[in-house]
Amino acid sequence: MRSIFVVNRKESWKPIVVGILLIVLLVFVAGRFGRSSDEADTGPTLPVWTEASEQELDESGGNYFAETRLSREKSRSQTVEILREIVNNPNSTTEARGVAQDKLIEMSEKLSMESEAEQLLMGADYEEVLVYVMKDGALVLVKGEDIDEIQAAQIASVVSRVTGLSWERISIRTHP
Repeated sequence: MRSIFVVNRKESWKPIVVGILLIVLLVFVAGRFGRSSDEADTGPTLPVWTEASEQELDESGGNYFAETRLSREKSRSQTVEILREIVNNPNSTTEARGVAQDKLIEMSEKLSMESEAEQLLMGADYEEVLVYVMKDGALVLVKGEDIDEIQAAQIASVVSRVTGLSWERISIRTHP
């Protein structure tokens, strides 16, 4: 029997975003490693990303899903910009350029899978959905108080088809 993980909104998905930012930091540091101390420090700086809490968004009348989607896109745009700067910087090592190019390709593939899964799920009458694809799994945020096992199976099936991940690696959470 397949198990489907359905988690309520109280468990935070923010550590995923922190992990992505840590990867960007490592790539950035790798690009600077190997430079001589005589070279000017004109490279990019890391973005500072903050997110409003769920309570702040609810109090401000903001749509949690729209705000989170915008925040995700802003963060990814900044990450892509940093990676492109590393690739185009003549002072970056060959290794740092390669790592940055690999990360850009990986981000593009994940973005494509997330977008496709979100569109398919919203086309299947889920009002709002966010999908995050990671190396070892996926997180799906669905608008609503609760979902039943049939809905969870439908969601997991769509995300599994798009990403190639097994159902056990897909976590589904709800948000009102």
